[in-house]
Amino acid sequence: MYALEAELSELRATVDSFTKEREEFLLHLNAPKSGMDEKQLQEEVYDLRQEVERLRASEADLIERLKEGSSKKAKGKRDSAVALATVKEMEMKEHETQLQSEVQRLRGCERDLQLTKHEAAVAELMLVAFYQVAKPQHMEGTHAVGGNATRSASLVLDRLGDWNCFVEPDPAFFAKIVETLNAISHIHNGCTVLSFYWLATMWDITQTVCRKLSDLPHIQKLTATERTYVTRPEGAGGVLRPGEDDPHARFVLSLRAALFSHYGACVQAAVASLASVGAAQAMFEPDQAPQQPAAIVKKGQKPTRGKAESAANVHRPVMPDVITALLAIRRSAAEAKLHESLQLQLFAQLMQWLNAHSVNTLVSRPELCTCTTGIQLKMSLSALEDFLCKPEAAAIFGARRYLEHTKQASNLLVMDKAVLLDPSNLESVFGELNIAQICCIVRSFKTDSMMPQVKNLPAVLTELAKYEAKAKTQALQLDPLTHVVPKV
Repeated sequence: MYALEAELSELRATVDSFTKEREEFLLHLNAPKSGMDEKQLQEEVYDLRQEVERLRASEADLIERLKEGSSKKAKGKRDSAVALATVKEMEMKEHETQLQSEVQRLRGCERDLQLTKHEAAVAELMLVAFYQVAKPQHMEGTHAVGGNATRSASLVLDRLGDWNCFVEPDPAFFAKIVETLNAISHIHNGCTVLSFYWLATMWDITQTVCRKLSDLPHIQKLTATERTYVTRPEGAGGVLRPGEDDPHARFVLSLRAALFSHYGACVQAAVASLASVGAAQAMFEPDQAPQQPAAIVKKGQKPTRGKAESAANVHRPVMPDVITALLAIRRSAAEAKLHESLQLQLFAQLMQWLNAHSVNTLVSRPELCTCTTGIQLKMSLSALEDFLCKPEAAAIFGARRYLEHTKQASNLLVMDKAVLLDPSNLESVFGELNIAQICCIVRSFKTDSMMPQVKNLPAVLTELAKYEAKAKTQALQLDPLTHVVPKV
């Protein structure tokens, strides 16, 4: 800027100098000229006029240059101002972006700190909910429970309400709650009182959360069966539809998944308890292990442990052992105050396991397809029904219907096979068994002392041959671990 001002002053001085020169030339022109003729005077006037024109052109050029310089100076100032404003704007935007990033980082830190705080609180809360309502004797292996699952669940839900979780949902916090529930479930996943107690607590928590969030479309679409029993969360009402993927709905789905997982662990432990006493084999065994006669020892001979005596000392699976195991499971569930609907579902699952193993054993071992086996199965079924029909076991009475396959198979073994000549009996008398299972049992049937002969067997086999094509498309065995959900 100072350079332009100096140049302007210089140009102005030059113009003044030219103006002064012009005035001097004009004075010189008007002054009388001595010793010069007219021609010389005219030539000099012409030269002077040319000089004046040159001076005027120089002055105009200087003025134009001066204007151009001033214009460039003004334009430079405007460009500088615009450039400066642009730079400042970019710097402000960058600064604003940095501030926003910092705010987000600080908020993330705040959430992490809050989550860490809640994580400890949730862990403590769940453990208190699990152990506070149980007497110290419970930890020592006895079965004395001081409280109940409803009280434990209320403790958890009241604290969640205090934390305002149902109004301002935090997905990460909900995930931590479910994670803690699963952690405790993994610790207590047997068929003990503690395991059933925690199952009841998780059930109460899930049911209460569903009631609190009953206005959600996801909750409203739960069927009566899903509200009454433990079902797979991928079932009819367990999948989030478009528009339902909100934190509360996801929390309910996670709770139902955790509940299903813990229930499955309890079922597996109960099945393992039955398997440990040989429940599947005991369905085909007498009520008591037969006593083998003592080996005869001749005089002067040392007694030896023969095969007969060794076999007598081996304990064979018998139904009383199975009933004892079932009774222990029912007592644990009752002492833990497991809900009646869950007790029914649990024992329906166990009866289905026994039922499937019995049918599968029959169709895979032809030597067992005899009338004697049918009678033994009926005796075993009678023992199971006596257990299920006791007054103190009223909650699990409905589980007896899950023994129907075995009941019909035992009937098929002891009944006159001529009943199969009437096609309507296949549905009315043996409706639970499919054609493939009926054909397999009848073809494998063998006479024994209880049924020395079978009338009309060739005619029966000829009648069943009509269903051969259909039988080939049906499953011969049952799945013992299929998830059972009683009908509402």
